[in-house]
Amino acid sequence: MTTLLTAAQKKACQSHEHSPAPNGPRAKALLALNNGATQQQAAADSGLSIGQVRYCLRRFRLVGLDVLDRKSTRLNSSHNSDL
Repeated sequence: MTTLLTAAQKKACQSHEHSPAPNGPRAKALLALNNGATQQQAAADSGLSIGQVRYCLRRFRLVGLDVLDRKSTRLNSSHNSDL
């Protein structure tokens, strides 16, 4: 069985899984997927919708654990204040 997460990534997700949204549920979903859960099972385990799990997985594959980082939210907020 291939795993989604490296040992270091798994440890980082485990440290975030009890965090408030969005990081906690995203970390729970990634851990579930890593353990062989389907996307539907990961959604049920994490409290995310299936679409949110798919988004999280897609983003993880692009940016790694930065999917758990709130920088993108802060960037969007700073851009909105310039309007």
